[in-house]
Amino acid sequence: GSSSLHVAWHVPSSAGPANSWTAGRPALLAGRLFVEDGFNVLALDAATGSTRWTHRVRIAPQPAVRALVATNGLVLVAEVDSIFALDASDGHTVWSTHPDSAVAEASPATDGSSFFTAERGVPRISSHALAGGASRWSTNVGAGYQFPAFVNGITVTGDTLYATLQRWLNVNGALVSGVLVALDRVTGRELWRYETPAAEPHHGFVNSPGVTDRNILVADYEGAAVVAVDRVTHQPAWQRPLPGNGPLPSLLSGTTFYVGGSAGAVFAIDAATGAVRWRQENGSFISGLAVCGTSLMVNNFDIRALALTTGAPSRTVGPTGQGNIFTSNLASDGARVYVTGSDGITAVDCP
Repeated sequence: GSSSLHVAWHVPSSAGPANSWTAGRPALLAGRLFVEDGFNVLALDAATGSTRWTHRVRIAPQPAVRALVATNGLVLVAEVDSIFALDASDGHTVWSTHPDSAVAEASPATDGSSFFTAERGVPRISSHALAGGASRWSTNVGAGYQFPAFVNGITVTGDTLYATLQRWLNVNGALVSGVLVALDRVTGRELWRYETPAAEPHHGFVNSPGVTDRNILVADYEGAAVVAVDRVTHQPAWQRPLPGNGPLPSLLSGTTFYVGGSAGAVFAIDAATGAVRWRQENGSFISGLAVCGTSLMVNNFDIRALALTTGAPSRTVGPTGQGNIFTSNLASDGARVYVTGSDGITAVDCP
């Protein structure tokens, strides 16, 4: 764009460039911003960037959680070998639990009563009570699989939990399918599933699905497409190829499903029909998306504002210092977006 976005504040982090938070999504609650910072979860004042507290959650900086979740006065963290609930006001541990295998790098979810997470060693999804952390149920969604499968994202709506998986079809994962599983939110009982055809062994669903009144929208990274699975028939309603762009971040806002491609394109897709409303080339890997006002804010190592209706770029801003990049996904409060990167944590005013 011809002008620059305004940086509201910037603070350095302790993580350093080698351990910056890649593709993880910060959380916001009651005027505070929560981010991953190396070994720690860090709480900042969203208005000023001043540090409120820090809490160490692991002994190694990677792999980091895919998304922090903040609700009901808690910051919920699924990290490596533990699941934590931290008090949002001062960071002390309210409860913690240790699953049977390492926690997956999946986007967790909450319904305001339970926290839903996944494991890495076994494709198991679990529900924990927000009050106290007690296990409510645990379901292996890959029971009977010969080769590994990995849960990548969870979305809860109404009484149903939807999860995306990548299922290996051979020993080294060169062949893979995409799986969408629907579970009963209260009991964990499987309701139905959809899997890409065995004759097309180059698919793999990533991210948390988007849910409309009719379809479940999933990003198929291996297949370079977006797939809408009908909630009634449990079969594809439409599929939209994204040539050369394996979709990475995705975001459902109203009737539009926004996806960022690994080759640098951003797509706005009609959630009902799969029609591409617009496509904008951004020149580099997309790691974050957020709707803020009348703009779609995009992280492609810089922060770029695109018009929601047309995709036209208006303004950009880069991180401080030569060679630095923004690395995380974006969180938005409607006036600003928040991002972490190799040079620290930054708040950017939306146009």
